[in-house]
Parts: sequence; C-alpha cells; structure tokens
Amino acid sequence: MGETLAKTLTGLATRIAAKICAYTYAFFLVNRLVGRPQGRIKDLWA
Repeated sequence: MGETLAKTLTGLATRIAAKICAYTYAFFLVNRLVGRPQGRIKDLWA
C-alpha cells in the first residue's frame, strides 16, 4: 500500500477497491473454470 502512486485519499481508496475487485473476480473465475462451488472455504485445503 505504501508504494501506490495515489496523491489523494480518494485516489488511494479507489486503487484499493480496484485491487480488491480484481482479486475477487479472479477468484470467482478460477472457481468457475475448475468447477468448484463458490464460498466453500474448507474445500481450499482439502
């Protein structure tokens, strides 16, 4: 977080939100491709 190039607090919040959205979408997409149901945290370690 310390190395973002945001100049304002709003810019920093926007960049953080964008990274969280990208991670969530990638997680959803990988689960879809593998055929795992969403939200099953215990299945990740099995």
